[in-house]
Amino acid sequence: MKPAARLGDMHTCPLATPGTPPIPHVGGPIMPPCYPPVMVGNQPAARVGDMCICVGPPDAIVEGSMGVLIGNQFAARIGDATAHGGVITAGLPSVLIGETGGGGHGLASAVAGVNPANSTINCGNIIDAAAARLNGSDPDAAAPAGQDGTFPQIEQRFGTTLTWGSDFQSAFDAVRAGGDGTMAVVGIGYSGGRGSHVVLLANDGGSVGIVEGQDWGAGNPPEAITDVNRANTRYNSDGGSNIGWGIVPPRP
Repeated sequence: MKPAARLGDMHTCPLATPGTPPIPHVGGPIMPPCYPPVMVGNQPAARVGDMCICVGPPDAIVEGSMGVLIGNQFAARIGDATAHGGVITAGLPSVLIGETGGGGHGLASAVAGVNPANSTINCGNIIDAAAARLNGSDPDAAAPAGQDGTFPQIEQRFGTTLTWGSDFQSAFDAVRAGGDGTMAVVGIGYSGGRGSHVVLLANDGGSVGIVEGQDWGAGNPPEAITDVNRANTRYNSDGGSNIGWGIVPPRP
């Protein structure tokens, strides 16, 4: 159980802007709006995805309670991670938030550590690192900053075949039905040929979610996406994306 974080509570940031001398990214408070319908000690509750002031680019909360949802996002607490590698350092000690069911910690941990380069073009590398973290083959796996592989190459690497023309609901249902440890590679082809993306969807102790390690700016931080509606909002906002997915065979 950890104290709840709210609008205005502080976080740390370990990064620095290169220069002579380097400029430390001193962490600042959690920024508005957070979630005004839920007040904690007269301040709106903070959640995964809410932004934090930083000397460099704005930071974002990427870890929270997988068992407590506030406005369909994980509730943030003291000690939860941010996208720049820092943590929330202040909260309300009289309101404690824990976990339920024991699942989902691996998803949050993967999101927090899988993309230390903060790249936005390395989704093919992120799925490799996320899978390694979740299956235990490399608990500290991190993605390099570059691009990695076409969809056929990714299929070969993971030993699966993506079935296109599907949807997020079907992928979530299949991974949930597969039980703890089940993973799927999910490809997204954006409408109008505007590019593509790939993510790993995993069942972590009964919590099913996408490990999204990239920060696309306000409203789209690194996050564990456990809600199908949120997946559609981020990856299929116009309803025209082509979704393909394939279950990853278990490790021998």
